[in-house]
Amino acid sequence: NDDEAAAMWNQLYVTRNDGSIKTPSQSTFCLGVERGFSDPKGTVLKMAQHIHGDDAITTDAEGVPEINNSMRLDGQGKYGLLARGDAEYFVRLPKDGYVDWIWDVAAGYLILKEAGGKMTDVHGNCIDFSQIGVERRAKLPDDVSGLLGSCGGVFHDALVEAYALSEGDQ
Repeated sequence: NDDEAAAMWNQLYVTRNDGSIKTPSQSTFCLGVERGFSDPKGTVLKMAQHIHGDDAITTDAEGVPEINNSMRLDGQGKYGLLARGDAEYFVRLPKDGYVDWIWDVAAGYLILKEAGGKMTDVHGNCIDFSQIGVERRAKLPDDVSGLLGSCGGVFHDALVEAYALSEGDQ
C-alpha cells in the first residue's frame, strides 16, 4: 500500500544550519577510520582548532592526536550521520594526486543535499558531476583535491574558512 509506505518514510534533516541551536564551535566532526588515507597531512586537526579553539585536540592512549568532538566511521555512513543531524562536518582530504571514485561520493552527496546539507570541494566550489561517464570516466574531476561536507549555512562557511586558514598554516 502506497499510503503505508509513505507513512513509514521519515525525511532526514541536518542540524539547523543558521547557528541558532548549535554553533560551529560546538560541532561534531565525522571522519574516516583510516587517518593516513583521509587526512595524511593532519589538516583536519588544524581545521578543528580553527573552528573549536585551542582545546579542540586531545591525545589518545597511544599518543595520537584526535579531535575532541568527533567520531570515526568507515564508508558512506558518514553522510547518513550528517543527514540525520548526528554530526555537522565531514572532511576528506586524501593524499596528493588521489582522485575519488564517483561511487565513493555521489550517493552521499545526494543524501546530504536532500537533507539540507552541502558538499563542495575544499575551496567551496560545487562539485561538477557533468563529466562523469564521459570517455568512461568514473572519477571526480581532477581539480577536486578533497571534499568538505556539512549541514550547510554558517557551518559550511566556517569549514571552508578553516581549510583556507589551515592551508596557510602549512
